[in-house]
Amino acid sequence: SSGINAEYGCLGLDARGLVCLSERSPQLQHLELSQSYSHTLTDVGIAAILSGCPLLSSLKLKGLKRIHSFVTLLPVLHCPRLRYLYLGGCHNVPNYFLEVVAAYHPHLTLLGHYAVRVEPAAFMLRREQDGSDSE
Repeated sequence: SSGINAEYGCLGLDARGLVCLSERSPQLQHLELSQSYSHTLTDVGIAAILSGCPLLSSLKLKGLKRIHSFVTLLPVLHCPRLRYLYLGGCHNVPNYFLEVVAAYHPHLTLLGHYAVRVEPAAFMLRREQDGSDSE
């Protein structure tokens, strides 16, 4: 399988590097990025990986404090092959967004801020049960 663990090495990896990686490695299936890069990796780089790597099945982001927006992670909703998402220490991603992702991806193992499995949001489950998806 095609994967990268950037926990050690890859010094100087930044958002531009992730954009380049997404453009040159669309077959990427596994990516792990740790807090070693927390000062250089931003929303732009993570969004590029999620949008540019359709085969991504496992993404582990550990302690990336510069991910400020859940909008960055919206492409997760359109990653059908994604089976594992770890966001330990990414405290700027709101819990409610993680719950929505869990509801849309029932086969996704999603571990949130404290490496705790995130369950679907209660309001999403109620919408499905009530059949209130239509407006």
